[in-house]
Amino acid sequence: KLNIDDLMSPDKQEPDGAVKFDINSIHINNGQFVFDDQQQQRRIAISKLNLQSGRIATGVPSSMELKFDVKGNAPKLDAHVNLASSFTIDMEKQLVQLENYALEVRGSVQDLTDLNLKMAGTLDMKQAHLDVRDFSLVGQAKRAGQQLEMKFHAPKVQLTEQEARGDKITLEGKLSDGTRNLALDMKIPSFKGSKTDLSLPGVSLQVGIKDSNKA
Repeated sequence: KLNIDDLMSPDKQEPDGAVKFDINSIHINNGQFVFDDQQQQRRIAISKLNLQSGRIATGVPSSMELKFDVKGNAPKLDAHVNLASSFTIDMEKQLVQLENYALEVRGSVQDLTDLNLKMAGTLDMKQAHLDVRDFSLVGQAKRAGQQLEMKFHAPKVQLTEQEARGDKITLEGKLSDGTRNLALDMKIPSFKGSKTDLSLPGVSLQVGIKDSNKA
């Protein structure tokens, strides 16, 4: 039960046409939010939430910065999240664009500790069309004494209901466990296809394993 149920009553007549909005800015300082699902024994708590945004209006470029701490038990997590991005929302074109966004997550998730994850790029979402440009993901973490490192880069990926296409994708990974080191390097060339027919010609995968205690 919500205290805004009366605002969402189906008995009220909604005006015709799309909703038009123009918000000068949003400022939230030190916000807190707790989701406690006692039936599923799941609890997520967000604290130290700070949100600063510029103007929010259809078709108007703007920017925002969001920071918060999050703790939960299912999945188990204790992390700090920082997101900064330029954005444009166009209600008439049903378009949401995040331009030059930068997302950083630090903390622990499940059995991963000392997590430092950084994501950046540009994202366009228009109805069933998804356009990703200059996407990069860099991460480091520890797990049961193992050191994990990963780098992922996709210059351009386009997804629609009928088609999927993209430019060269690269993935690098490293795992260090005492005297043993595992390195992975994968490259996927430009590709094009659909949900039922996708071809990835010329994929290359190189894996190297070194152990100072073994030949």
